[in-house]
Parts: sequence; C-alpha cells; structure tokens
Amino acid sequence: MARPTLPPGHHPPDRTRLLGHFEARFTTAIIDGLEAIESLPARERLSKLLTKATKDAGLPLGVAMRAWAKQDPEAARVQERVDATRIGYLRDLCEQAGYGRPDHGCRL
Repeated sequence: MARPTLPPGHHPPDRTRLLGHFEARFTTAIIDGLEAIESLPARERLSKLLTKATKDAGLPLGVAMRAWAKQDPEAARVQERVDATRIGYLRDLCEQAGYGRPDHGCRL
C-alpha cells in the first residue's frame, strides 16, 4: 500500500501540535524537572542536564527537527525559540554555579 502524499506546500494538520510536543518534551519538561528539585545546587543541575543531553534518545529527533526547520517557517520559529530557551537556561545555570562569564562557556 502506497503512503499518502501531500501536495507541495501542504503540511499534516497536526504539524503545530507535533512542534508543540517537541518543544514541551525536549525543552520545557527537562528544564521544569530540573528546577523542581529546588534543593539541588546549580552545578548538580548543570551536570544532570549535561547527562540528559548526551544520553537522550531524542537526539535523532532533534536532528530531524533542525532539518525540518531549514525548510519550514513554522518549524524554524519553534526551533529558534527552543534554542533561545536552552541557551538562556544554560547561561542562568552557569551564573548560578559561579562561573564568571557564561557567554564564554562553563567548565564542568
């Protein structure tokens, strides 16, 4: 059985929902989960975030989302927002952990 195809320029009707799920699951939920552990020092949150980012099974999806964002304006807006949220959170954690200039990166 052949897969249905959409005409050029048309997208699945649940595209917005898929993009929202990607942002919620792979950015917002991770940050919220780390922030929910209020007693955890910033350095430990940073370490947990690094572990999560390097072991997460969502990596192939992240690559696919970036490829989609290169071709689709709505996906690009979501990817830009995800990137800004992630970078902002990393900067905040680095500052809280006592690293002097988070824009230069932090050392773990």
